[in-house]
Amino acid sequence: MKNEMKKAEKKTRILVWLKGRASWKGSYTVEAALVFPVILFVLAALLILAFYVHDGGILQSFACETAVAGSNYMTENERKVAAEQVRKQAGQERLMGSRNSQGHVAFGSSEVYARYTAVCPVPGMVMRYLSNNQLKIAKSWQVHTVNPSDWIRKQRGIMRIRDGGSR
Repeated sequence: MKNEMKKAEKKTRILVWLKGRASWKGSYTVEAALVFPVILFVLAALLILAFYVHDGGILQSFACETAVAGSNYMTENERKVAAEQVRKQAGQERLMGSRNSQGHVAFGSSEVYARYTAVCPVPGMVMRYLSNNQLKIAKSWQVHTVNPSDWIRKQRGIMRIRDGGSR
């Protein structure tokens, strides 16, 4: 009789446990249905942010390469040709999310200034009101040009003055 009582108690405990477990099954589904869209939105935002940061870095490298190429040659015409050549080689294919990239090069009396801009489209209704569904990227770089022959003449002049004009 005791064995039968123990078996009956064990069976009722198992049934009670299974009934309690069955009521929890639906809660996981509801929680997942509420949390999943938030996680999906955050992942999409991180992906768009990664594209934006990547394209900003690429545009900055374009600006640096263009400005440095425009400062490495002796004559102003050679500098302009080199900078324009590098600007034309900076292509859209290296950008991941941005469109309409443009590059501009300006030459001053002693510097070269390069500026690149692009537009990174961002989907969503909130971004439509904040920034017309696009984030603008603008990167620039300026390099001071050094004319080696002028620098050498100045150094020799300083040496002449130092030596008392003997050279």
